[in-house]
Amino acid sequence: MPCEKIVIDEGADVCRFRIENDPPLCRRRGEYLCMDAIQDNLPNLSHSAREMWVSCKRKYFLNKVKGIKAKQDKISLPLKNGTMWDKFIENQYGKSHDLSQLAFKLDMTELEIARFNAITHVYKKLKLADRDTNTFELQKKIVIPGDGINIVGYVDRAYDDHFVEVKMSTRPQYYAEPFNIGFQVGIYFLSNPNWKYVVMEVARTPTMTWDRENMDLGKYEEVLAKEIYKKAPMYFPGLKRKDCTYGKKYFRSEFPLDNIAKTYERVNDEIKEAARKGEDWFYQSFNCSSPYPCDFLPICKDNVISNVLFEMRKKPEEEGE
Repeated sequence: MPCEKIVIDEGADVCRFRIENDPPLCRRRGEYLCMDAIQDNLPNLSHSAREMWVSCKRKYFLNKVKGIKAKQDKISLPLKNGTMWDKFIENQYGKSHDLSQLAFKLDMTELEIARFNAITHVYKKLKLADRDTNTFELQKKIVIPGDGINIVGYVDRAYDDHFVEVKMSTRPQYYAEPFNIGFQVGIYFLSNPNWKYVVMEVARTPTMTWDRENMDLGKYEEVLAKEIYKKAPMYFPGLKRKDCTYGKKYFRSEFPLDNIAKTYERVNDEIKEAARKGEDWFYQSFNCSSPYPCDFLPICKDNVISNVLFEMRKKPEEEGE
């Protein structure tokens, strides 16, 4: 639908649905960004947005431009575990997130909660946050101004000379290779020349099978916690029990920062070009199920946006509704 213009003063006209914002939004239901303004005022580019663009341009369009997102209880299990773990770690460093309420919103099963409880119990038993008395900032926002688009991100814990990234994964070894984490940590290094290294604190997602026939969930959680504690270095790679620390350190010199910066600039140019043409938001089917099914796959397959699976991002004027 084309924008409907109204004259607001001599020689100037704007769409009556436009919401002045940065970038401008659209007031119409089912729309998010103002399509007239998107060519010159794109949403911020983050590491996740860059990954989204590279993996599938239609996914980027649906999420960033149309403002569609999967409902919290419909996201994939790895994302649910990651969300819970992030908030748990923040609580160990001074926050007070209600994890029970979050688990309810994420629609986690009792088995998933039992596994989560088991590894958090061991984390506390190992006192992995207790000896960190240095000054830090949780979820520190970084911004790198660019040509028509800003590069942004949030560092899990920021210190004077380094930062820490927190992850939970069934494959912690993925984060043990600088090549795999370069684009995320690289942009953080570029934002702050004082950061000399990053510590990747990656915990392994518990997956031990539950013997439903011979134990209830309470017993399963207890047995799993003992198993995690017994094999703690496997669940917390880089664990140093005496120091009460875990994780692996990478120095900024290990990352090709110039090439990383150029890649972000290139993605920036591609997104601006697609917005200018208004039609280059095609999907890439070879990424639809890798590493797990895309949240937007039902939309691409059926061309229908289900209000059971998806919701729209809130606009400023809707925050109070």
